[in-house]
Amino acid sequence: VSWESIARANPSVIVVAKMDRRRFEADDVEKKIAFLKSDPVTSQMDAVKNDRIVILDAHSMDPSIRNVAAPEALAEALPSFDLK
Repeated sequence: VSWESIARANPSVIVVAKMDRRRFEADDVEKKIAFLKSDPVTSQMDAVKNDRIVILDAHSMDPSIRNVAAPEALAEALPSFDLK
């Protein structure tokens, strides 16, 4: 899926993975968020404009026993975004 496709969908919230590895520049969560805020396409999405970005541990996003924590963390973050 391209960022253009995601931007067209205009998500209310974006989930970004936080990981310890630094094999690629985009492995750094701060660089991911900086990209979202500076890119001409992604910066126009409601989620980015309104800073509705949830950071989850990458391991909790994998299909494993660790992903039990992901829905809990997401549920804790969503009320702070004042979504309607």
